[in-house]
Amino acid sequence: HVTFNPPEDEEIAARLTQRADDTEEKCRVRLSTYHENVVAITPCYDGSGGETVKAGVSFSGEDGGGDVEEGKQDEKVEDLVVEVPGDASPNLLREIDGARGKADVFVDVAKAVDDVLASVVTSGELSSVGVYSTKTMTPVDVKIDLEETLAEAESNCFAITLFCLDTESGSRSIDFLPHAFRAFPDRDYCILTVPSSASETPLLSSFSPVRSKSGSTFSHCLYVLHKDALFAHQYLKVERFVEADHGPAIPRLIRSMGEGGGKIRDLIDMSKHEDDVPLDENPNVISFAATVGGNVIGLVVAHRKTTGVEDINWLRSNYHAEDFIAYDRHRARNQATVSAFAISPTYAGYARFVVREVMRLFDKTVLYYETKPGESVPSIISSQFVPIKPRKRAQPFEGQEDVPMWKRSVKVSDDEEGKEEEKVDVEVFEPTPDTGMGLHFITKRLLTEPKINCNSKIVVVGASTAGISFIETLLFTPYLNFTNISLVSPGGLNLDSGDNTMLAKDEDYPSPGRMVGLGLQNKIRIADASLLELDREAKAIVLSDESILPYDVLILTTGRSDASVKKVEGAGDGADGVFFTDGVEGSKAALAAVEYLTPEDKVCVYGNALESLTSVTGLLKAGVKGSQIVLVGGSDLGDAGMNDALLGAMDAEGVEVRVGLKAVSVLSDVEQCVEGLMCVDESGSSVTVECRMLVFADAHDCSPAVFSCCNGSGLVYDGALVVTKTFKTVDPNIYSGGTMTKFSRTFKRQPKHSRYCSKETGTYLAECVLMSVDPLSGGVVEPAEPPTFSAPRSVSCALPGGLFYSRISLPVINPLTTTNMITGGLGEGTCNRYCVLKTDPRGVAVEFIYLGTAEVQVQNLSNVVGLQEAYLNSCVGAYNKGNVSDWIDFFRADWSTAIFHDRFPLLHSSLRGLLSSDEGAFDVSLMLTRMLEEGKDDETLNSLRINAVGPGGTMLMPSTKKMVEANGIEFLRKNKVVLNRFKLPERNTLE
Repeated sequence: HVTFNPPEDEEIAARLTQRADDTEEKCRVRLSTYHENVVAITPCYDGSGGETVKAGVSFSGEDGGGDVEEGKQDEKVEDLVVEVPGDASPNLLREIDGARGKADVFVDVAKAVDDVLASVVTSGELSSVGVYSTKTMTPVDVKIDLEETLAEAESNCFAITLFCLDTESGSRSIDFLPHAFRAFPDRDYCILTVPSSASETPLLSSFSPVRSKSGSTFSHCLYVLHKDALFAHQYLKVERFVEADHGPAIPRLIRSMGEGGGKIRDLIDMSKHEDDVPLDENPNVISFAATVGGNVIGLVVAHRKTTGVEDINWLRSNYHAEDFIAYDRHRARNQATVSAFAISPTYAGYARFVVREVMRLFDKTVLYYETKPGESVPSIISSQFVPIKPRKRAQPFEGQEDVPMWKRSVKVSDDEEGKEEEKVDVEVFEPTPDTGMGLHFITKRLLTEPKINCNSKIVVVGASTAGISFIETLLFTPYLNFTNISLVSPGGLNLDSGDNTMLAKDEDYPSPGRMVGLGLQNKIRIADASLLELDREAKAIVLSDESILPYDVLILTTGRSDASVKKVEGAGDGADGVFFTDGVEGSKAALAAVEYLTPEDKVCVYGNALESLTSVTGLLKAGVKGSQIVLVGGSDLGDAGMNDALLGAMDAEGVEVRVGLKAVSVLSDVEQCVEGLMCVDESGSSVTVECRMLVFADAHDCSPAVFSCCNGSGLVYDGALVVTKTFKTVDPNIYSGGTMTKFSRTFKRQPKHSRYCSKETGTYLAECVLMSVDPLSGGVVEPAEPPTFSAPRSVSCALPGGLFYSRISLPVINPLTTTNMITGGLGEGTCNRYCVLKTDPRGVAVEFIYLGTAEVQVQNLSNVVGLQEAYLNSCVGAYNKGNVSDWIDFFRADWSTAIFHDRFPLLHSSLRGLLSSDEGAFDVSLMLTRMLEEGKDDETLNSLRINAVGPGGTMLMPSTKKMVEANGIEFLRKNKVVLNRFKLPERNTLE
């Protein structure tokens, strides 16, 4: 102990440190948790060191350990031991499933199976959309001795411990199961477990996977099969719902569904209005029943209210549906939406057969499933249907009218033959890209291509832009169903973060509407905690709530945060009134503390990051007077004129700005309340900034906790976490990406990863991991060179004085060769929009910076950066001729809607490919190459290129110009529903 039991060796004593969270408050919480849980495990011990537990389930097998028979053999249960600080062992976990005895593991499996089966029989519940999910109905205050229950209960299942069959005969695996059940005539269930990293075999297609409980460290995946499922292929049939035949079974099927059961009942009642409409006349709403031997085991309700021609055009405009569905082969009348799908978990493996029969009877080739905000995605849908990403729509600006296909407006009548149909009161959600809506689909062709379950335990630490992009890419791999992805992040996905003005906004992070469309919160497990310890040998991490999370693949995407706690003495000592802008939780805490300030209290904001300016904005909006705020530092906005304008705005607010100071230590009183910040100026003299509240917003770095985990576990850290060309660390099971990483120094002149677009790096990171976990992958292929990232990075924020700031930059910019084109200004007599567009010698837009009194559509403008000026309506020439007075107005003209379209990059890459083999473009390229060899500089080469191409391509060969025009018009024609401002020539007039 640093105070009460220090080491005798002074050298060792000088190296001692104390963890920032090693406080009395934390210790009291840990003790409280200990006392709450110790009672539950005390009965496991008797004076001899352990209690014998009878296994209530019989397991048979030929693997060395022999049989464990009910009531005949007792096994000692060894506890999972967690190392305490100071233990000589380097491992946090002494034992995990792989090191335990087989009988011990079976006892754990038996407990899990009994829990699952009990919930299936007594407390199964259907979600609000009619899909089975397990919920424990027992009150939390009722304590059950699981071991005693297990010992007294009669076994109702047997386990497969070994199954071998050659690959060619894999499809006949199910033929063994009837014989297995005959060997155990008194058992209703068969169970088996497989390693989470193993690929699914054909045998498992007949079993239902059981999701593990939160906090489970069991390394295998559990599958369950009821013997009745063996008869489904003979007796399962789907037919139109008839109240007299199927109605009496509904109460039994939905009795434990709660509100979900009531919704299904209402939807079925609604479909009765069209019971007299034959199937071949395409009723608007219809219900189907799935039966086995006359017993109803499933219900499906579908409608056509949202599959009219205009509705499908809306889907095509707002979702990447055309990536999967060839709409020229699917008529509108042959598409429908599933509003409810319920099936007994016993027959969950036959859900695809039920869907196929519904499509056959209803004469449908495409079925959709829609998820409104706040709704969950049923597991039966996520495992069988294919999710569709929402498309990135151009943001409408204030005053813009008639945004095509922005909102879905459902019509009563909508048949492609124009037939008026009877109105049916089906509740239909009318979303916009702002509100969002989740969408899944299935086609007849995809019914023959079942999705592959990937059970690998993938743990993502950090809900940064890179982390979210990584998860998004995995979940939207159409042929894979990831069942075991966990996200570790304080605050989770922060879906309710609101308008937090203390933080700069990464424009690549999904908006709330897009997050609803992605539905990540319904498809992954989220741990509201942070990383505390990393054990590479045990392949597990310890979280801040002291829970243990095993992994097969670990992804570190925490990003970077304020590094003052490492640089400023006393910053991490827990003094009252000290805050860090290290995320939503930190900024919320700072804003909440404002109400305790008196009018005389000073607030000091320290740092050089952009968050130092946004923190001042947040404090002003929270009611702190400008005269109370002292900004020590500040951030460069990238333009001298903008910096001057910002200083003037803060001066007008009364904010004191002090530059040239470097923080040394935090000053606090005897009650551990902050009193000020000790700094040194450029001459080395001490300067004290008095304050009662201190907000750190300095340059970002890896958080101390993550750095400690990486450094302590042997991961290479060199100013950033070092990764390979496939974003692997030195541990092949640990990947990392985003702003916290860098490539090895072996690769010279690589940009900092903090300059990359985190969404782009997250996508590439997912592609690298898929090479390891995708069963269909050919294995990991290491590229010869590090990847090249070209997408711009976009940030925006609100600044003091009612100003709004945006900056969009490519990863690599040479300031010595860029041309700055400035428009507008701030103040009286100006448009109050100060813009800077920077281009390189090749005419490529490399950066766009904006400062003004109104927000702009940053996501639209991010499409500008990275394009050659010829794509931007010859913006350089227009500016040089004096035709551009405001870049914002210039990029709001009708022509720009095409470059804001999410498929414009496809046109861009297509033209590049065509021009590479075109004769006219080849002549221009040959001329420029010859000039380059003669030593011409970039400015001369750019001038020669402009003259060779001419305004609008007028100097190109007629064949080249015609080819470019034809491809551009075809792009507009394919996307005319959204790009409706372009008047296209008739096909027979295009020469």
